[in-house]
Amino acid sequence: MNQEAGTSLKIRVTPEKRVGEPLKAKPSQLSYRELKELQEKLKTAEQGSSISYRDLITCPRNRLPPHVDKQQLEDYLSDAEFVDVFQMNRSDFDSLAKWKRIQMKKDVLLF
Repeated sequence: MNQEAGTSLKIRVTPEKRVGEPLKAKPSQLSYRELKELQEKLKTAEQGSSISYRDLITCPRNRLPPHVDKQQLEDYLSDAEFVDVFQMNRSDFDSLAKWKRIQMKKDVLLF
């Protein structure tokens, strides 16, 4: 710092964790073998059956089986897991505005 020239050094500090922002889920990186096993598990899941949240966020969207609607991934969660993920039941979630539902799905990596 050069005090004689009249310049001062300004340090900008950014917090590591911002207060009030929800923590976002992060998908884990899978090995090739783990990805193949997960794909087989999802393929064998019957239509209309529930898929775990971990499996939905771990499997890349382009690797999901054809019977899974990639725009409505929240429909594949069990009722208990839906409440754990979104902190509300399905009827409350469905009554929200569309933009709010989309934002909530983005926050939990289901969009």
